[in-house]
Amino acid sequence: MIFRGRRRGYRHSYWSLLVVGLLSACGGGAGIVAIIEIVTPIAGNWAVRNTIENLNLNQAQPDAVFFTSNLNLTAELTTQGDCSTVPENNLPLVGTLINGDLVLRRANPANSPTCLQGTFIDLITLEAGPPGLPTKLYENDRVDVQMGLGLWVSDGSGQLKLKFESPDSINNDDFDIVDGCDVSSSTAVRFDSDDMNGFNTTTRAKPTIPEIRSSNGGSILLSNVVFEDGATLTGLNSSGQTVTLRRQPDSSTTCP
Repeated sequence: MIFRGRRRGYRHSYWSLLVVGLLSACGGGAGIVAIIEIVTPIAGNWAVRNTIENLNLNQAQPDAVFFTSNLNLTAELTTQGDCSTVPENNLPLVGTLINGDLVLRRANPANSPTCLQGTFIDLITLEAGPPGLPTKLYENDRVDVQMGLGLWVSDGSGQLKLKFESPDSINNDDFDIVDGCDVSSSTAVRFDSDDMNGFNTTTRAKPTIPEIRSSNGGSILLSNVVFEDGATLTGLNSSGQTVTLRRQPDSSTTCP
């Protein structure tokens, strides 16, 4: 029996960051240059364990962050000396995140030197520190999946198109209800789904949905669904074949 419960309102909703990579083939037998696609949730409270230090990352255009590889960011830092000579609360920072690399500096004075830089090493962990000094692990206690943003469309022919309504975010080692519909045909049909399991801090497993089914106990649409990153889901179809769904911009599709 599946226990279903709602976990709404326990945290502010923050948006995720899209860092898009490309696979480009060089001509003349030069080989293939691959840049890994990274779509990392960055907004929210990233805290250094067992300290008072935390980094709050923000964006002005939340929808767009899923569909760009180059972002200008604002942030606030509770600092223990990384960006200030004395501890300061809510120290304003500005910077960029380009292809997975985070660079931050003090907002004032303008054009201050970099004081914090790093890389997101998984969906809930940022490894960062001042240039040339040891890094720290900044951790988030949830993944801001924002499943309802956009439309999830499978690669290849016979496209599967899913419109999710929830969840917005999922606490680590927890679960939340999944709602939505199958819009693969001209008539949208609501689907039945198991809950989404949050990031597993013991196994480091990404958020998962065990099964999504056609409505009224129908056939399996997808099983073993994995939230790979902010723009990619993978799962198995009813034949056991791997299916990849990409998040596409969409502001008009709704479920019945």
